[in-house]
Amino acid sequence: MGELLADHTILRLGGPADRFLTHTDPASWPDLAHTAAGDAASFVLDGGSNTLAADTGYPGTVIRMDTRGVAVRPLGGDLVEVIVRAGEPLGSLVAFTVAEGLSGIEYLGGIPGTTGAAPASPRTPSARSRDHRTGSSGSPWPTSRL
Repeated sequence: MGELLADHTILRLGGPADRFLTHTDPASWPDLAHTAAGDAASFVLDGGSNTLAADTGYPGTVIRMDTRGVAVRPLGGDLVEVIVRAGEPLGSLVAFTVAEGLSGIEYLGGIPGTTGAAPASPRTPSARSRDHRTGSSGSPWPTSRL
């Protein structure tokens, strides 16, 4: 019997996956993607907050995104880039940006899940780029928001 998806979804629904892999190291993404490519059905699971899984299970490979980390990099002028790994809990990202003096995403703090599946709004900085090789998202952020 495979890993129960119910253990990885907010609603605690879902039977076993045929194969369940956890992505924690950005350098391992090519190997994980290659492993899953052989399956007719593969699925990348972020925090499980927007996922309904059948109790009968999943007939393929599930890769759970669990890369963690948040960093700020100056881009020059009045911009910084917020670099976020896709498995970072959304609440942790909000706490980090508040601690760094950045504003605009505080309203996302109560939403469960990870940044890889985070909602984006035209009013706030959003992940305009996502590196699927490493599970990282990047976003230019005006320092005028500091």
